[in-house]
Amino acid sequence: MAIRAILIITIVCYISYYSKAEEDFTTKLSKLEELEIEKELNLLNKPPIKTIKTKDGVLYDCIDFFKQPAFDHPALKNHSYHYKMKPSFRPKINKRKDYLNINSKRLSCPIGTVPIRRTTKEDLIKSKLFTKTYGSLTTEKPGLHHAVLRTKSDPKRRYNGGGAVMNIYQPNVVGPQYSSSQMTIKNGPDSIQVGWTAGGTSCFNTQCPGFVIVSTEIPLDFTFEQVSQRGGTLYETSVFIYRVQRVLWR
Repeated sequence: MAIRAILIITIVCYISYYSKAEEDFTTKLSKLEELEIEKELNLLNKPPIKTIKTKDGVLYDCIDFFKQPAFDHPALKNHSYHYKMKPSFRPKINKRKDYLNINSKRLSCPIGTVPIRRTTKEDLIKSKLFTKTYGSLTTEKPGLHHAVLRTKSDPKRRYNGGGAVMNIYQPNVVGPQYSSSQMTIKNGPDSIQVGWTAGGTSCFNTQCPGFVIVSTEIPLDFTFEQVSQRGGTLYETSVFIYRVQRVLWR
């Protein structure tokens, strides 16, 4: 059965003042918080079958598919996911000649494993800093800016997915500032998003519970090696969310 949704292509830019909040938070960690972080690191970083180090020094561990952090969540204990799950078709998109298309940084994990970025103590501290200092932002609060292209709200219209071609940039952001380009499929309070983000300390990876990874080559939070330059070469990436046999793929 097709889903009803509102398709939104959003460019999100959040600008805030940042001083030494992260440094202050790090120095004020209590012993209990230190223990909690160590415990969380042990839960997130599973024993790897293989470890891959990227050009920018990021470590990705090839973890047994069934031992990935997502399946620690109570709601996914009796899951039916399998590493051989594949969509029966993939949408096609025309590439523009004036842009170089970069879809992903592909890794090479063995069959039956998935690439997961190794979480560091600093990663968790940044995540906690974001939650404590900033929390959720709304349009009523200053500093959060949107440029949005969206479909018309029509209860008679149904969507089985969407696609977008996004330019890849690396905006100059510091601390908790972030800039993002994303596509969102929204149905009531629920939404699914895909895109890229620069900076920020929010959770877009396996630090958030519930992300099930099925690819042996594409990690959840990969980084782009090449980005667009003003007056220079432009790079783009194609992203999709599409429904196949009652399953939403990204």
